Amino acid sequence: MILGTGRPRTTRSNTNIKLGTRGVTEERTKFTLRQSFQLSIGFHSLQQIVKHGLHMHPYTIRIILACNPEDHLLVLEYKLVFLNMLIQMIIFSKLFGL
Repeated sequence: MILGTGRPRTTRSNTNIKLGTRGVTEERTKFTLRQSFQLSIGFHSLQQIVKHGLHMHPYTIRIILACNPEDHLLVLEYKLVFLNMLIQMIIFSKLFGL
């Protein structure tokens, strides 16, 4: 088996990984497209560095808020309001045959 044939891959070079890591960890809220322009790395290359090198994904939770005791009452109230709306929708649909 011959190794090293084909087009060389420069996407995940050590230089690009260091630039991408530093850029993403310092400015987490900046869009990947804008960062790729500023770092002079291709958009797809930076996405691959972030996804495979840093194990960060677009759906990663970045902020977790503390839940205070008074928040539980607000959540319960929201659930009751939502449940009442759902019951009203069911009754409405049965009354009018929807």
